[in-house]
Amino acid sequence: MANTAIAATALTANTLSGRIDGTTPSAGMISVSTGNTGVIAASGSLRKGIIIISGDGTHTATVTFSAGDEPPSERSGIGASSGLSIAATGSYIVPLDAGRFVQDDGTVLAVVSGTGPVYIGYFTEPIGQ
Repeated sequence: MANTAIAATALTANTLSGRIDGTTPSAGMISVSTGNTGVIAASGSLRKGIIIISGDGTHTATVTFSAGDEPPSERSGIGASSGLSIAATGSYIVPLDAGRFVQDDGTVLAVVSGTGPVYIGYFTEPIGQ
């Protein structure tokens, strides 16, 4: 198992942001192989960001978000998410409860299983533009 870094990609106001599907994804959509973990650079908050997961066009996969370990959140001990089924040609927006999934270091962990890979992106909104 290896970690795959998923940096935040800033969106530009009033601009088409690119493709999110797995056949030809644009910048910001990072391939995470089966058995690996996508480490999403959420900076401790998911309020200003959007997580998108896409199939690679061929394979199906399951993505599970690891339980958070950042106290003092009362929701950090609830546990991991149920496995999210990712269709080969599907694209999904994943709203997460930061209090449940953010790690001590401010990241969110997305564990990929199945036949994968999947593409995962974390996009920040253009606040104030």
